[in-house]
Amino acid sequence: MSSKAKFITGSIMRHVIVMSLTSSVGLIALFIVDLLDFYFISLLWESSLAAAVGYAGTLLFFITSVSIGLSIAMGALVSKNLWAGKHETAQEYGVYVLLFILIVSVPLSMLMFIFAEFAMSLLGVSWDTLEMAKDYFRIVVLWAPLMSLAMWLSAILRSLWEAKNAMMVLLVASIVNGVLDPIFIFVLGWWLDGAAWATLASRVAMILAALYYIYKNRFFVWVTQVCQLQHLGYLGPIIAIALPAIATNLATPIGNAYVTRVIAEFGDSAVAGMSMIGRLSPVAFAVIFALSGAIGPIIGQNLWAERCDRVRQTVRDSMLFSTLYILGVSLFLLVLRNPIVDLFGLTGDGRDIGILFLTILSWLFIFQAMVFISNAVFNNIGKAKQSTVVNVLKATVFTMPFVYFGAEYFGSLGVFYGQALGSVFIWIIALWWCIQSISKVDSK
Repeated sequence: MSSKAKFITGSIMRHVIVMSLTSSVGLIALFIVDLLDFYFISLLWESSLAAAVGYAGTLLFFITSVSIGLSIAMGALVSKNLWAGKHETAQEYGVYVLLFILIVSVPLSMLMFIFAEFAMSLLGVSWDTLEMAKDYFRIVVLWAPLMSLAMWLSAILRSLWEAKNAMMVLLVASIVNGVLDPIFIFVLGWWLDGAAWATLASRVAMILAALYYIYKNRFFVWVTQVCQLQHLGYLGPIIAIALPAIATNLATPIGNAYVTRVIAEFGDSAVAGMSMIGRLSPVAFAVIFALSGAIGPIIGQNLWAERCDRVRQTVRDSMLFSTLYILGVSLFLLVLRNPIVDLFGLTGDGRDIGILFLTILSWLFIFQAMVFISNAVFNNIGKAKQSTVVNVLKATVFTMPFVYFGAEYFGSLGVFYGQALGSVFIWIIALWWCIQSISKVDSK
């Protein structure tokens, strides 16, 4: 075990940088394809098309969040049993989580397909955009269980310590999507539907690639007696981890849905600007998005070794690294702000929103980074409920009223001023609670 606990010695900052950078490679590939989707659609010079993608993405985030929560449970239980040498138990947990994912994602995707128009109306979609958004959304959401399956397979690879192959799976999906997007949208003339079908094809490619790597590892052996009564005891540990993880992940799409509803009142151009931010920021700050999962093993191993001093150092170094990274990227975005908004053809409110993000709001991502760091701490010291509370507060108390009053007094730009101010308050809470939690663990 000690030979595998490589994070209890050496430079913490080096561990943080290496883990964050390597973990972000696959994410960057995935996020870039999402950004390319938006770019190709923006070339059609219809703000309503870009807005339609934004509306659909907001709703799809709900299913994705549920799948992420279940994948977290699967990864934790499979990894734990593999470390203990219980390979058959790990396989059985994997199968049970798959059944759980299908039982949840299939009915959920069907319900969202049926009630797509109603869900879109809740977001405030204009009649001019409704049909396009609904058609795009229905193509993608009907096959959403494929994405859930792909995420499940990727989580198995990470549990097998196959981070490189898990990254390759994302790269394959990204390449397929990136190649098919212009073909389906422009060459075949499918427009917005073409982007949806390219996304579907990338999910199939992702599943096939993941199955190939899992087959090479000889991990996946179907459990023939998986439905026997004695195995129902597996549901308890799965639910215990999955429910808090799902609740934590669902908080973000709930907050995003409210923001989308408010910004929709300012028209498709404003929604297009918000959609650009939603796709550009994950690419620009992919390293920060990866940070929460990347520093988890560093915190966990040092906690296991009773080195709370190194746990505190991990938090400090993560904050320093995040700050320097965000400042560097934000400076780059500031210099290129005008070419970037021109690249995506943003006009009116959408252009103003894009300029606001590239000029001011990107710098404030530093506060969001602290929330990611605190989540990693809470999840690895056995305080997952605290992570849920922070994320729920962030999506509700420190988003909704701030966004509402920002829109009332400052228009479309006020929506984002409000979000930024709310992030400062939740940053203070997350930082304080994180420090207190580490101190309590150290005193035991």
